[in-house]
Amino acid sequence: MNLYNKNILRSLLSWMLASQALSAHNVDLIRDEALIPFYAELNQIVETEAGTLAKGERVVVIRPEGRESVRVEAPRKGIITLPVEVTNLTAEIERAKNADASDLKQVPRMALFLANRVVSGESLWQHVIPADVIYSCERWVMLYGDASTEATKSAVVAASKYYEGLSLAEQKTTMFVFLDVFGNKSAIQELANSVQPKIHTMPGYLSKGYAKSLDHIEADSELPQLVEVAPSGRILSRANGLEVIIASLDQGLDYK
Repeated sequence: MNLYNKNILRSLLSWMLASQALSAHNVDLIRDEALIPFYAELNQIVETEAGTLAKGERVVVIRPEGRESVRVEAPRKGIITLPVEVTNLTAEIERAKNADASDLKQVPRMALFLANRVVSGESLWQHVIPADVIYSCERWVMLYGDASTEATKSAVVAASKYYEGLSLAEQKTTMFVFLDVFGNKSAIQELANSVQPKIHTMPGYLSKGYAKSLDHIEADSELPQLVEVAPSGRILSRANGLEVIIASLDQGLDYK
């Protein structure tokens, strides 16, 4: 290879490395959270607290955990936090940015978790809410608790009062869901019959499963727990314990 070709190759490699560095530097998962895909693929072998993840392994993206990291669920391994650079997310986000608008259908990540799984308050937690209703929501509030306890019962009552106080337009775009962390089907139904809830829920086995997989609960804090998240699943605010939850609801979930 002559000197001229070597210089061209050297310049090309320098340009590629600079482009990659610039792309990594420009990563902002909060800014681009609406474009984060449901799945990510690892671009290298990664050692984690849950074990070794192989290059090419696919993980479910639960939410952005910051501007440069994501909370993911690796099948049969568990839930972990990964830096964005070990995944293909940067490339997938850039692909979405450059896609024709007619080919890009953005669905809130939370809707992908909840669609066809949530039953309505107005049906006393019996009838599934249509998926298109969930896809159209803009606010996402999750209440976690033990349906058999008085504290959770009081939290559901307070949450229902808050939800009922919203305008009809706000109710249509707010998905407020109670999840029983133990998936106690009979306790959930008894709670519905006793308090006539306005907020929604998931059936027992789904409540238990998604209470774990959505990864919102702080294990060392008391139940009930209230979490508001962005459409991407990113945690915006939380309130742990009945007194704090009631105070937050009384303030209109205004965390500013």
